[in-house]
Amino acid sequence: MHVANAEGNNLVGTLPVEMKLLSKMVDLVIVNNKIRGTLPVAFGENAESLRSLLLPDNDLTGRIPENYLSNSPLEFVHLGNNALSGPIPRNIGNTMYLRQIDLSGNSITGTILEEIGGFKSLEALSLADNKLQGSVPIEIYNMTSLKFLHLNGNKLTGTISSSIGGLSSLKELRLGGSELSGYIPDELYSLTNLVEIDISQANFVGRISLGFLNLKNLEKLVVSDNELGGIIPSRLGRLSTLSDLNLQGNNFFGAIPESVCLLREDKLEVLTADCKDLLCNCCTMCF
Repeated sequence: MHVANAEGNNLVGTLPVEMKLLSKMVDLVIVNNKIRGTLPVAFGENAESLRSLLLPDNDLTGRIPENYLSNSPLEFVHLGNNALSGPIPRNIGNTMYLRQIDLSGNSITGTILEEIGGFKSLEALSLADNKLQGSVPIEIYNMTSLKFLHLNGNKLTGTISSSIGGLSSLKELRLGGSELSGYIPDELYSLTNLVEIDISQANFVGRISLGFLNLKNLEKLVVSDNELGGIIPSRLGRLSTLSDLNLQGNNFFGAIPESVCLLREDKLEVLTADCKDLLCNCCTMCF
């Protein structure tokens, strides 16, 4: 057997120990079922051809074993929305091939290890909605192939490093629901491939920078529930690609500029603000 594919079939039970015999399996896809238990260690040791490990939306528990599937040319690991616990393993698959890691929606603890920077081919990393603590390791900012970085919904602390400018391929940045703080570094505005920035529900300070104007592809900007302040610059209305702008829960004052309101006639579908402190006649939602 080279491919096992079962999606939304209401499968129950555990992953059998006999899986260790499937050394030539290429794709293991069991999505949105009721598979429980732990990841079989013997399978991880014996698999030598596995390319995709896709087991999201199940009831898996326990830890991800260290060096899991290290003998496989693993490219895709999706284990999101289970009940996995313990730390992020120092190594999973082969660092040469791995392109996507999704461990979101689990109960993973500890810190984001510096070894994550060794996955040079990684294009997507989602560790969202876990119980991770500590800072974002500097090594993450050296992952030049990374397009999607989702670290939201953890207890991360510290600041966004100026080294974030190294993420030259980045399209989505989600750091919200954390304890990150400080100013947004100017180097962020050099990431011209960005389509989405979500830094909501954190402790960032400062003002809305005109550096955002460099992000010609930006569609979603969510900075709600921080400690940002000042006025909203009128030149923000030049961001004609915006479809979602959320400013609510900060210390802004004055009024939403007419230039931003005019974006509602173009692509801007969602505009959210505290309309008592920040006058807004064009918001889709006021708090």
